[in-house]
Amino acid sequence: MLGGMDVPVRFHKRGSCFYVSVSHWRFDLNRQTISVEEGDTVRVQFHISHPMCNDCYATKSLPTDPASRLKISIEGVSARGQPFLVWLRNTGEMVVFRMNTLVDMLENLDIHDPSHRTRR
Repeated sequence: MLGGMDVPVRFHKRGSCFYVSVSHWRFDLNRQTISVEEGDTVRVQFHISHPMCNDCYATKSLPTDPASRLKISIEGVSARGQPFLVWLRNTGEMVVFRMNTLVDMLENLDIHDPSHRTRR
C-alpha cells in the first residue's frame, strides 16, 4: 500500500462530504481543497517518515506516536480537468489512535496484541 492505490471517491449523504476508503479506513476530503465528484478515481498513498514529520495526517499526534510519521497524499484530476496532489490532514483527537494502528499495520506489527504499545 505504500506504493499507492487507486480508489473511487464516495459521497456520504448524512455527513454531506466526499471521502475515500482504503480497506476499512475512511478519509474525508475537504471540498475546498479538492474538487472531485462521486465516482472519480484518485490515488491514495501512505508515506511513513523517520523521524516524525511536520505535516502528518493526524495533527494532534505526539512525537512518540507512530501516527506522527504518517502522511497521506491524494492525487487525481479535478472535476475541472486539472491534475492535483494534496496532503490530507485531520485535527481530531481520536484519529491519532486509529492512525497509530494503521502505521502498526503498515509496518507489519501485530495489531491484535498492542499491549506493549500505547495510544491504540
